[in-house]
Amino acid sequence: MREIDVSLITEAVSRACISANKVLPDDLAELIKKSADAETDDVPKDIMCRLFHLNYIGVRCRLSLQPGSVYRLH
Repeated sequence: MREIDVSLITEAVSRACISANKVLPDDLAELIKKSADAETDDVPKDIMCRLFHLNYIGVRCRLSLQPGSVYRLH
């Protein structure tokens, strides 16, 4: 029988949980983008565009986006 260091499992689960809470799945990100493209009202369109772009930045740059922080998109 093989022995596995419990700390390795704990670390892998921890990374997976953090990643799942910081980055949207591709299909959900695309749905938000398509919904933003179809939206006619400026406020929800802006919110969806920001969500999509923050997710894109998080995926591409592996940024740690913190709640309550201000991120400016241009």
